[in-house]
Amino acid sequence: MPIYHTAAGLVEALEWGDGPELFVLLHAAATESHSLSSLATLLLRPDRRVIAPALDRYGATTTREGSDRVQAHVDVLRACTEIHPAERRVLFGHSMGGLIGLLGAIGGLVFDAMVLYEPIVTAWLRTDLPRDVALWDWDRMIAAEVVRGVSTGDPAGGIAASVTAWNEVPWSDLPSAVRA
Repeated sequence: MPIYHTAAGLVEALEWGDGPELFVLLHAAATESHSLSSLATLLLRPDRRVIAPALDRYGATTTREGSDRVQAHVDVLRACTEIHPAERRVLFGHSMGGLIGLLGAIGGLVFDAMVLYEPIVTAWLRTDLPRDVALWDWDRMIAAEVVRGVSTGDPAGGIAASVTAWNEVPWSDLPSAVRA
């Protein structure tokens, strides 16, 4: 797995193929770039490079000290677009990766297409619609459970509440390897 020395810091990435078309795959928080390997192989075509960087502090990726964690993830995305110039760029971001893709585009990174899968932020974009307000309230309730767990010395309980809510599978039903 290559590790690039960039202006942002070290960026570790999984890569497939080569060519003038670049697909950048951004993983979710609490996962890693390997979680996108199956998708990468499905997307691979002649003349296409697929890259799945590890976000900041995942794998060997480490960006400048002191930068905001979300901004550090955006810096990783920016570094990937600088490492691999392309005639056409497509971005796929899952959850946190979707948020990072959205923030990167807002910050001037140009993609010909973006697929933002399950970015939580989309529930907050239209607070004038009753269904979105309800989602936002639900999100805050789940986030409050995580904060409560961490602040009371039970981070696992907070994470269990979040995972159960988001996945609709009770924490206790998940295999121990997943819970770990």
